[in-house]
Amino acid sequence: MKKIIIFITLFIFSINSLTILNAQDNNEQRARGLIGGQKITNTADNSNCTSSYYAKYDDVYYLVTAGHCGDNGDYFKTSNGSGIGYMEYSYSSPNNLIDYGLIQLDNQSNYEYGIQTGDGYKPVLGVVKNTGQVQCYNTYTYGAKSQKEIQLTYSGLTSDNTLRYMSEEPLQPGDSGAPVYIKDPIGGGVIIVGNLKGGSFGTYYVTPNYMFPQYEVLHLF
Repeated sequence: MKKIIIFITLFIFSINSLTILNAQDNNEQRARGLIGGQKITNTADNSNCTSSYYAKYDDVYYLVTAGHCGDNGDYFKTSNGSGIGYMEYSYSSPNNLIDYGLIQLDNQSNYEYGIQTGDGYKPVLGVVKNTGQVQCYNTYTYGAKSQKEIQLTYSGLTSDNTLRYMSEEPLQPGDSGAPVYIKDPIGGGVIIVGNLKGGSFGTYYVTPNYMFPQYEVLHLF
C-alpha cells in the first residue's frame, strides 16, 4: 500500500461541503499575521492551545483551533501578547471526538496562507479528505525552543468520522488545535487534513477539515 506522510504542528503549554479559496499572489499572502502551528492563549483562563489554519465564511476571516480551547466569547492572544480575536463558535460533539473552534480575527487583513512545520514556514497548498497510512506530527516540547517530527499511524475512522491515529509519543498540554497536514515534496508546501482534537495512551483524534465545510480553508492554489 502506498504510504503518505502526514504532519501535525504541536505546542506545549465546523458545517456542509468544502469549498476552496484561491490566492492570486504568493508574495502578497505570506506573513500577514500569526501562522498555524503557534502557541495561542485564552485570556479567560490563561490556558494555551495551538493555532491550526485560517478559514473564511461570508467575507469574515477566522483562525481555526480546537473547540475545547475556549467558549464562545473568550478572547485569544499570541505568545507575544498581540490580540487575535474572540472565539465566535466553539463546538465539541457529545462524545468529544468532533472538536473545533473558530476565532474571528480582530484584524481582518491579518490572516495567513501558511503554517509552521519542522522544516520552517510552509504555504498551505490545498486540502485533502483522505489520510493515508503513515502520518507524522511536529511537536514543540514544553519549555524548549526546538521542534521534532514524529510518525503517526492511521488507524481508521470513529463512528462520527473523526480521524484516529496511533503513536508511542505522548500528547502534551497545549497540543490541542494543532494543524494536521501532508507535506507536498513537489509543491514545497503542505496539504491540510484537519486539526488535532487530542487523545490519550498513544491514540490521537483529528477533526477533519470537511467537518466545517461552509468555511473556506485558506490556501494558495
